[in-house]
Amino acid sequence: MSDKRILIIDPQMDFTGSDGSYAERHAGITQIRDAKQKINKLLSTHQRGEILIVTSDYQTDQFEKGLSVCIPGTVGHKVDIDADETCTFISKTQHSCFSSAPFTEYLKTQRVKELVICGFLAEYCVKQTAIDALDHGYEVSLVKDCIGTGDDVQERRTQMLTVLQEKGAKIVDSWSDLRIDRRFGREAFGADPAGYHAARPPYPEWVFETLRDRCRPSPNTTTFEVGAGTGIATRRLLDLGADPLIAIEPDLRLAKFLQETTPDKALTVINTAFEDAILDEGHFDLGVSATAFHWLNEEQGLTKVAQLLRPGGWWAMIWNVFGDNERADPFHEATRVMLEGPLSPSAGNDVRSHFALDTKSRVAALQRTNAFDSIEHRTEPWALTLDADQTVALYATYSNINIRSDREAVLAELGHIARTKFNNRVTRNIVTSLYIARRRC
Repeated sequence: MSDKRILIIDPQMDFTGSDGSYAERHAGITQIRDAKQKINKLLSTHQRGEILIVTSDYQTDQFEKGLSVCIPGTVGHKVDIDADETCTFISKTQHSCFSSAPFTEYLKTQRVKELVICGFLAEYCVKQTAIDALDHGYEVSLVKDCIGTGDDVQERRTQMLTVLQEKGAKIVDSWSDLRIDRRFGREAFGADPAGYHAARPPYPEWVFETLRDRCRPSPNTTTFEVGAGTGIATRRLLDLGADPLIAIEPDLRLAKFLQETTPDKALTVINTAFEDAILDEGHFDLGVSATAFHWLNEEQGLTKVAQLLRPGGWWAMIWNVFGDNERADPFHEATRVMLEGPLSPSAGNDVRSHFALDTKSRVAALQRTNAFDSIEHRTEPWALTLDADQTVALYATYSNINIRSDREAVLAELGHIARTKFNNRVTRNIVTSLYIARRRC
């Protein structure tokens, strides 16, 4: 389980409802209702185990005479978002969530380190909870479009965001800008290994020609592969002469599939995260990662790669990137709004540039290790034409689809669009990106 929680504060009808006690005291709650809609979108695109909902159990006239909100047993106390029993619910009796002993105990027992905060009201419960979270040493992000207050006091929301940013909180403009936790990559793709293997396209031949010509693998080339998955690249590495080849895969389901479908005595599959893998340092001639390295902490991962390679050994990072900003993409445009949601780490730091295509950042990361030279990067665009069923099968392998609670409905709609609007013929633009670097001697 991730050490991050999405904390939704007081999504209750007294704040969100047009007949709630808060609406009766303010000139409109349009912004609150808009924030509620965004929270519902966020709920549909995240694992429910990450969702922590804290509601208020206040007393009559608790804060001032005539101000009674979220009183247990009243309509206004009811939760007014699309949450279910798979979310975690905790109650509080004061503004700050940290006033609740069950809340603080939950954070402790679940080893939570980061809180992504949404909810109501911006200037009271959200603000005080965020301040207390920072004071307790938690990483705090505030999702701007999922935090609300009355239309006539919006300056309080603006001031709150400014104050919290100055105190060290991160401001995230939109729910759709949130990132999928890297640890989700260890379980995101294993539900249907055979389906994943069949749907994902192979890497172009030029990738392996480049590895053969530059890295010169041959029989007895000691090799490790990071995030081997179902073995789409693994089999080609074996063809090139990788022997022995140690394939590291954190998802047990994928590791078993790879082992069972690749009966090669040169292959050893290790079911663990790369960070935890115990391998001989300075032992390997070649290291490879294919469409996987964005799920790791880049600095730590490259440091370990450098430790494992012998002087003069080679490191290669490969990606098939789905989408190309340089080419028209009608299917992407037709489905873009429907697929809004959390971004994979593959999106990179700049959402306009995929992690694999951000050449400056990737090369800089290699250079910062002071362990590599002869760094090269090459990309080649190509296209994949799919029918509707193949399109659905491909999208069913995407992390930002698999994390959604409405996954099946989204896949069904993708298939419907492919059939009815694209005449059962979808073209997906792909860019293959390859980085190679030599371990300094």
